[in-house]
Amino acid sequence: MSRLSSEQVALTVRAADSLTEVFLVDSGFQLVAAGVGSVEAKVAPGLYKARFRVGQVQTDSLFEAAGTDTAFDGKPVQFASPVPLPQTITWRQAQGTAAQQLAQAVSVRQGSGSQLFLFLRGLSEEAAQPWLGVSLHALDGTLLTKAAQGADACCGLNIELDPGLYRLRVEEEPGEVYEMFVTTLAGWQTQVFALAEKSWLPGVDAVRAALPEAAVLMTEIGKGFDPANPAARQTELLRLALMHNRKVLNAAEVKKLLAAEPLNPMNAVYIAHILRRQEDEVLTAELAKRLGSTLSELPDMQAAWLGRLEQPPSFVLPPMLNSSWQLLNEAASKEKAVIVPGSFCDQLQGKVLNTALWLLHRLG
Repeated sequence: MSRLSSEQVALTVRAADSLTEVFLVDSGFQLVAAGVGSVEAKVAPGLYKARFRVGQVQTDSLFEAAGTDTAFDGKPVQFASPVPLPQTITWRQAQGTAAQQLAQAVSVRQGSGSQLFLFLRGLSEEAAQPWLGVSLHALDGTLLTKAAQGADACCGLNIELDPGLYRLRVEEEPGEVYEMFVTTLAGWQTQVFALAEKSWLPGVDAVRAALPEAAVLMTEIGKGFDPANPAARQTELLRLALMHNRKVLNAAEVKKLLAAEPLNPMNAVYIAHILRRQEDEVLTAELAKRLGSTLSELPDMQAAWLGRLEQPPSFVLPPMLNSSWQLLNEAASKEKAVIVPGSFCDQLQGKVLNTALWLLHRLG
């Protein structure tokens, strides 16, 4: 068992990703240190366990701290992701290559100024047609495009659009339709990734793109999608942290994320909601200073600020995140003008599905 003694060494344990939770445990199963990205401790020589956690996935590694200062570097945690990323358990080389190629070429034009890249994939024989029942609609319900048949159990569409809010719809079976809301911004490509899985709706026997577990990234138009780009994995780590309520943001990490030029809009949204759950007013203020007018006016960002503003904003359009929806409804119960009567947002009352991350609307 590792005990304090006159013989102590400096031990550093580093995760492969800076947004990974790290736990150091001694041979007596006592927690020595915990942190995000890395931990440091003075320990007696002996056996130790490093635990690395991303979302709900964790990996353990045993190692020895000898009689000299020691550093232990962990391997990337292989979590499941709708995004075809190396070092995940859902990585498929052919699908990653397809996503990289398809994200560069515009396949459908329904406007200008922004893009929506939709990439659907399956990982099993029963999920070989992930495009079935998937369509994109304007806010008034007008059909803009349907997902088309692809190869390697995946399909991708890069749709040029006017900046705004859109409805990504999945028909599980006749009469069973639900959708999520997706925002596009001027100069940015919003990227939506989803895996085809057995329906999560009770009583529905179908394999369709699972929007509740979808991943949303954003990148500047022209940069497309690169599976090897660390920025894509970083955004996924933020999504998983928000989904599973992990407190992974410290001052150093927030400063690094906010230093990016330009600031990634999806990262900013995830950061705002994680910081709200962490109840970190100082870092929230740092984020607020960094936002421009466009990001500040996003429904998801305004929802994260609710309760901190003297005059709450009025919501006409719905947010993307379910946590945003819950916050604005809490505010609306106290201040009726928060949700504008008769607005699209108001019309969703009583029609949304209870999901972990995204705001989902059931039609009919």
